[in-house]
Amino acid sequence: MLIAIGLDNGCIYCVKGDIARERITRFKLQVDGRSAITGLGFRMDGQALLLFAVTPESVNLFSMQAQPPKLQTLDHIGGSVNTVTMSDRSVHTSLLLTC
Repeated sequence: MLIAIGLDNGCIYCVKGDIARERITRFKLQVDGRSAITGLGFRMDGQALLLFAVTPESVNLFSMQAQPPKLQTLDHIGGSVNTVTMSDRSVHTSLLLTC
């Protein structure tokens, strides 16, 4: 089991293992810059676990198989809170317009 919690300082706090038996490891991931994490999503790609992390300035990908997890920036557009969705094939960000 892997749980990821995105924080407003650009840090992602991760808990991995068996929580019920208290056999866990904790680690932090940092997205470039100090922008708030506005979206998170996991995806399996074959045997590889991928973690997508969205900030207002970028969409990032962590390959969780590497130790430490490898960060790759996918774009420099990003998305704000409540504007990020994920399907089986892609991550979508959209503009939230208010009147």
